[in-house]
Amino acid sequence: MNSAKNNEIAPFSQRLKEGMLIREKKAVDLCKDLNMNKSTISGYMSGAHVPDANVIGRIAKYLRVDPAWLTGFNVSREGSLTLSDEEMDLIIMYRSADEVSREAAKRVLSYSEKLSKS
Repeated sequence: MNSAKNNEIAPFSQRLKEGMLIREKKAVDLCKDLNMNKSTISGYMSGAHVPDANVIGRIAKYLRVDPAWLTGFNVSREGSLTLSDEEMDLIIMYRSADEVSREAAKRVLSYSEKLSKS
């Protein structure tokens, strides 16, 4: 399948199909492995629906692709960094958190950095 041209954003459905093809996954695999309804996956693949950020993160992790790529942006499919499953989980949690939780996470990281420098 062709990726998006320079500044165009590819539809989620196109990238989902491309990611599934590359990883040799079928809709039934996503349903089973991600515990999702067949109609939900079908809606994503047809372009009738686009998942929320949390689901995009789960699918991206499952297909081992960059979430930004999966959502259609013209970035590397695998992303510029190689992330562990734990790191990907943290990113997904952070991105799906509310502003108060994000600020709390930033404070914890800042405190952790200060402790490591001591």
